[in-house]
Amino acid sequence: MGVREIKCPVCEGKQCLVCNRTGFYEIEGEIWAGVQEPHVVQYVHDNLPILSKEYSEIYGSGMNMKTLGILKKNWEVLEISSLIGSMWVCINIQSAETKHFYKEGGLKKWLVLEK
Repeated sequence: MGVREIKCPVCEGKQCLVCNRTGFYEIEGEIWAGVQEPHVVQYVHDNLPILSKEYSEIYGSGMNMKTLGILKKNWEVLEISSLIGSMWVCINIQSAETKHFYKEGGLKKWLVLEK
């Protein structure tokens, strides 16, 4: 532990009585807050498209997954994209049956022709 200096949160460095007209405020001890795993998971869930883009820019690879919605009665369609291509996973929300398509044409044909 030690003393850390931060820009005064009251005057934003413009020198006030709180920071003794220095523009800085001293904090004793650790300034890091403990992070709880559920909050991290919620953040990832809420910001997945942004995080996926950032991850791809930094590391050069990554996947993007998005739901296209319920495009056919009782079937939810997920699109999974990566550097090597895209695939579509269709999940029957009543029976948990799945179908996989590796070409968009196959998905469109199934959506139109099969019942």
